[in-house]
Amino acid sequence: PTVLWLLLLVSVPITLTVAGTLELIYKKRARKLKKKSNILTKDKINLQKEIEIRKSLEKRMKRMVAQYSHTLGNTIFPDLIYKVAEKWKGHADFRKDYLVLLRAYHSEVLLKHQAEMLRVKHGSVDGSEFRRFILGDRLQEGSVDDSVAVIDILCYAAERVVDRLLNQNYSKLKLAQAKLVKKSGMDLESLRNDFEDKVYFEKKQTVLKWINEKLAKTKIGKLSPSWGKVLLRKDGYAHALLQGHFGEIFFNAFKYANHDEKEFLTIKFKEHTDKNHTWLQMTWENPCGETDKNTNGEGMEGIVVDLKLLNQNESEKFTLNSNILNNFFQLNLNYRSDMLLTPKEDTELAENFFS
Repeated sequence: PTVLWLLLLVSVPITLTVAGTLELIYKKRARKLKKKSNILTKDKINLQKEIEIRKSLEKRMKRMVAQYSHTLGNTIFPDLIYKVAEKWKGHADFRKDYLVLLRAYHSEVLLKHQAEMLRVKHGSVDGSEFRRFILGDRLQEGSVDDSVAVIDILCYAAERVVDRLLNQNYSKLKLAQAKLVKKSGMDLESLRNDFEDKVYFEKKQTVLKWINEKLAKTKIGKLSPSWGKVLLRKDGYAHALLQGHFGEIFFNAFKYANHDEKEFLTIKFKEHTDKNHTWLQMTWENPCGETDKNTNGEGMEGIVVDLKLLNQNESEKFTLNSNILNNFFQLNLNYRSDMLLTPKEDTELAENFFS
């Protein structure tokens, strides 16, 4: 009994000590959990505030873009400029003035449509309104509406860029301008007059042929069957979209190409099927240095955003991608065919071409 009592006396403090230790551990862990919980709650509150701020900013941005588009639409009237330009068109003494007005007209049309597209891009989270505008401009062969094909749009884009190259004192094109003028064997004024006479007034050459003969070797490949069927409403949203894309890439080609080489630009038109869609691919190739500066800048980033919305695809493979091979820069633009072709033409071409 004495031994038993001694054991009991010894074990009681030990039991109390263990219980106390466990209680301390429990309280310490409870404090840590409470601290973590408070941090998580605080982070959750901060995150919610950040979400609300972003939503507010996005809402304000949409409102601001809509207001800008509305104001622009009520301020510029390109058709009035065109009517005045047409009056001077046949007068030899006012040919230069006619060209100035014509350039202003085309710029205002493009600006107006780009502003409206900016509004619709921000109008819906998934870009559905933007796609609806583009789809509404697809035309079938034989349509009574004024229409443009891909080569027409390519020419419009090239004309605007060559205009800038020859007529504007633009620092970013100065080096390219000097090299191209030297290669042409003409002075800048003579080159400018030759361009205006042959392309605008006499219409003896397309701008693409003129570039090939006077500035640098340019090759335009044959259109694939689907590319050849693309027909869009003239001066419409789809027209403005493609012209904006082509113009940006033309500008970068002139700016960054290695003009010491004979070749300047090669454009190819291809198509393929993937992901249950037919894809229209446009490949641009030009000699370059070791870096792909052609893909830098807000303009190229804007094209990527457009293609992701249009194609409903985030992958570079189905939007815009580029690489450099043997000192040649290659850029691939990809368009989902059903975005540019009417359903009837898209189905028939796919069946015939890939059967």
